[in-house]
Amino acid sequence: PRRRQTATLPAPPQGPSSVRPAGLEHDSLATLPTPAPWQQLRSESTMTTYTTRGEVFGEYDYLHKLIMIGDSAVGKSSVVTRFADDKYEESFIATIGVDLRIRTMKDTTGRKIKLQLWDTAGQERFRAIAVSYFRGADCVVLVYDRTKPETLLNVASTWLHEVESHAADNALLYLIGNKSDLVARGGEAAEKARQCDALVEELMEMNPRVIAHLRTSAKTGEGIDDAFEQIAEACNEESRGRELRSDKRKKTLLQRNQGAPNAWGGFFGGLCNIL
Repeated sequence: PRRRQTATLPAPPQGPSSVRPAGLEHDSLATLPTPAPWQQLRSESTMTTYTTRGEVFGEYDYLHKLIMIGDSAVGKSSVVTRFADDKYEESFIATIGVDLRIRTMKDTTGRKIKLQLWDTAGQERFRAIAVSYFRGADCVVLVYDRTKPETLLNVASTWLHEVESHAADNALLYLIGNKSDLVARGGEAAEKARQCDALVEELMEMNPRVIAHLRTSAKTGEGIDDAFEQIAEACNEESRGRELRSDKRKKTLLQRNQGAPNAWGGFFGGLCNIL
């Protein structure tokens, strides 16, 4: 059934996501906070995206909540902005608390799927605020800088512990290595990236919940759409699995109830026989 979002921002939304059929075809996206008319952004061979600003409480059929976490300055906000607006800002402005972007997509059947992208601050003083938004998340995206191995080490030593403590057990985990454009230049950045790749293998062996390691460049757009499409598909599969498990439990309970003897019926049936 169609649902309408009613929560008041910036409180984190509650509840699991719903199933989205396979075969996404991007249709629209919404960003905050300035209202503006529809504006064509880009058209590609397999997708058309356009934006309407301020469309936060519009109707949708399915919802996925994604949390972006990681150290400050690894490019979380840039990744989200590139995905949502197809833009990149050279200047660095640290996120304060939590920022929300919403990208709405349509599948091949015309159903609207809303992706909530919660961009959290990497600074320690905002960490308590950031982790409060983990509740109800379908996916946690851990972001690190491919040219700074220490940001990946912090994923292992700090951010994964926050996930274990505050995120749901069924929340999906993805690892994104950003700033591939710097790696492509070679030199020291490429060497640092090789160190990160070796560390990633160890991290994923120790943490089997991490589904995949994805490489992106928010500056050039490399790998951005592919990463979020893969994440969205995984969220859909998890949602379908939850619904199937829920339907199976309901069917089992119904069968048990139908097979159980009716105590009152047995009592009154026996009384009628006596009379």
